[in-house]
Amino acid sequence: MSQEYLAEAIGSLIFFATVLSTNDPWIVGIGLMIGIIIAQKLSARGHLNPGVTTMMVANGTIDKGTASRYIIAQLIGAIAAVYLVK
Repeated sequence: MSQEYLAEAIGSLIFFATVLSTNDPWIVGIGLMIGIIIAQKLSARGHLNPGVTTMMVANGTIDKGTASRYIIAQLIGAIAAVYLVK
C-alpha cells in the first residue's frame, strides 16, 4: 500500500474512532481535524470520506482508479476503528 493510501486509512481510523467514542460534536470536530492533518502530512489528500472522494471524481480532480483505492483505504480505516473502539 502506498504512503498516501496508508495515510488516508490512518486518518479515517482516527476520525471514525473519535466519532464512535463520543457524542460531543466538539470532540468529533477535533478528531476530524487531527485525522485530516495527519493524512495531509503523510502525503494524502485528507478527504477521509468516500462521499468527498466521489465528488472529487465528479469534479475531475482525481480519476476513478485512484478514487477506488482511496475509498478502499478509507473503508479499511473505518473498519479498523470499529474493532479498535469495540
